[in-house]
Amino acid sequence: MSGGGTSSSRVSASSSGSAADDGGRVELTFGEGDFMYPYHAVPTTITNSFKTNMDHDGWTWRAVPDATKQDYWAKFKKVYWWKDDLTDEAVYARWYARATVRYKDMIHKMKKGRPERPPWMRQNVWEKWLEYWNKDEVKAKAAKAQKNRMSEPDGPGTGISIHRGGSRNALQQHAVVLREQGVPAEEVDWSIFNVLHAKAGEFTYPRARDAYAQVTAKTAELAQSQLNDGSESQEVDMNRLLLDAVGGVSAKKRVFGIGSRSHAYTSTSRSNQGASFSSQPQLDAVLADKMKEYEAQMQAKMEAREAQIREEAQAREAQMRADVQAQLQAQKAEFMKLLAEMRNLPPP
Repeated sequence: MSGGGTSSSRVSASSSGSAADDGGRVELTFGEGDFMYPYHAVPTTITNSFKTNMDHDGWTWRAVPDATKQDYWAKFKKVYWWKDDLTDEAVYARWYARATVRYKDMIHKMKKGRPERPPWMRQNVWEKWLEYWNKDEVKAKAAKAQKNRMSEPDGPGTGISIHRGGSRNALQQHAVVLREQGVPAEEVDWSIFNVLHAKAGEFTYPRARDAYAQVTAKTAELAQSQLNDGSESQEVDMNRLLLDAVGGVSAKKRVFGIGSRSHAYTSTSRSNQGASFSSQPQLDAVLADKMKEYEAQMQAKMEAREAQIREEAQAREAQMRADVQAQLQAQKAEFMKLLAEMRNLPPP
């Protein structure tokens, strides 16, 4: 695998903390789970690479030929660089995980938009994909998958598994409640749970309602106990209470109610999961600061690019004016020469 990282000697203005190398690539760093920073730019870059080379047989990520996937990976490396403490193999693993999800999401949107062809997709590829999607066995498989998504995990009549987080997943909600709302680290995942599954006393389905009731009851019990003992009020680890209420980390390494934030708790044993809920304030603060840093860098880069575009436009306009002026002067000179010649002609 060719090296996508770079040494400090290849990074322009590295001493000043610039995130771009001398080739204009943006520095890439790791975040929580399989996420990479700059957070919003990475998935967009991945999706855009798909659109430049859609394979005839690429109706699923698994069906995409290895050569095409390597082309996507090569395009990704042209946009980002990473420091030597991140290996190409580690970045590739995270890129592959994110690419799998992004490709699936893109295909889902394309299927919903049928029969209209996306403007960036070649007609012959689109026609082959439509032919594949219209096969009876493919339709049957899609219907089965849709039925599974509509299943009711808590039993008939309890409702399907949903959340109210909108377009933000749990990791994005985590950044919002930590950075923008200033929620303490020991309450972050409890806040995410409420955003995703509770609103004005209504819940997505019974398991969420029961977990909420158990946590609030335990909180009241602890507060009453402190009051009876006459002890000073202590911070309650709401994340720990939530973990207990939902049954800890499942066999599939998931924590109910916090979605992709489950990654934060799968690196320790189940018996020690509660500690991980409250042992991450430093990591959370670093991630929040990193997001602020990258957003500032991206904003500065956009502003610099806009200024460059304006300067280039002004230079082009000035050059065009100069060219027009030169053409007018040349035409005027030619006209005056012709006029002089006509004056010197003998009478007929």
